[in-house]
Amino acid sequence: MEAWLRGHSQREFPDEAAQRLWQSYTHSIARLKPVDIQRLTQAMNSFSWSRTSLTLPVTIPTVIVTEAYRAAEMAQSEYMTANPRSRVIAGGSYHYIHWEQPTLVSQAIMDLVPV
Repeated sequence: MEAWLRGHSQREFPDEAAQRLWQSYTHSIARLKPVDIQRLTQAMNSFSWSRTSLTLPVTIPTVIVTEAYRAAEMAQSEYMTANPRSRVIAGGSYHYIHWEQPTLVSQAIMDLVPV
């Protein structure tokens, strides 16, 4: 998976951006506990990665929080799954919805993550 991710970022982004993405990824991975790395690896290895498309399995519910004008686009995006818990939440009028409507975003996360 790491090889695919690195290759994909190098193909899809300019060199400097790809390098920044990879540095961010390695920094984030370094902060994880071993058990979390194991869970992440298991999750990422549980489905096929394709060079041409990335689709999430139906077992993963997704919640996409987006500006209202992009709701229809996001409902058809590669990030949306057919999981019954998947949904698009339209709110806000610019990119930083979590600043404009923090309650909407936090409620979406709490609804998705079982406690």
